Amino acid sequence: MTFSWETEDHRVHHGKGQTRDCSVSGAFVISLERMSIGSILQMEFSLPRLLAAGPGARLRTRGRVVRVETEGFAVIAEMGPGSLMQRPEHPEFASHGLEK
Repeated sequence: MTFSWETEDHRVHHGKGQTRDCSVSGAFVISLERMSIGSILQMEFSLPRLLAAGPGARLRTRGRVVRVETEGFAVIAEMGPGSLMQRPEHPEFASHGLEK
């Protein structure tokens, strides 16, 4: 996953990380970036494919850092289907609530 944030001096910074404990309300991000509690992030996730063939989807959302640990940070964010940027084209996704 990738993310960006703006500092008080209006400089935009970019980072990368891996998600752990991801849910519809947020995620824990393992990253070398040292974030501050309350930081607002623009985040983009590459989701794994749900079927044997075809690409996974990408999700873009905003989040707020609520916890910081040595290996990363926790964010709360809207991570539901409404945040999907690209939805795979496949009829079986209609049964998963991901139809266009």
